Formats: sequence, C-alpha cells, structure tokens
Amino acid sequence: MRGAPDIDDGEFFAQMKAPKRERDLTSGVLRYRWTESGGVEHYRHAQAFDHLAAGQWMCSRMRVSRF
Repeated sequence: MRGAPDIDDGEFFAQMKAPKRERDLTSGVLRYRWTESGGVEHYRHAQAFDHLAAGQWMCSRMRVSRF
C-alpha cells in the first residue's frame, strides 16, 4: 500500500510538510509565524481548497435534505 511519502515520487509529501509554524517570543508576547521550508506547495493549496469545498458541499446537502 502506498503512503504519502510515495505519492508522485515523494513530491506530495514534501509539499504537504513545507510550511512550518514556529513559536516566536522575541517581543515578549507568544506569537506564531509560518516559515517556508521548501519550494512550491501546490498540493498543500489544493488540499486546503478541497477541504473547504467538501465542507461547503456537506452544509448544502444538509440544508437540502431537511426540506
């Protein structure tokens, strides 16, 4: 069975873990900042849009099925 590290010769996995959230306490206030650890992240954006679209689709299905 193929896993995330095997998809598209490892490119999918590399892009999905590209953005990294780091804690920043330099100002005395806890903040988080995102740093890029890789190049392109097309898969990351596609997954985010897919997740949002699935949520919208589920909401619309629930509204329609209630009538």
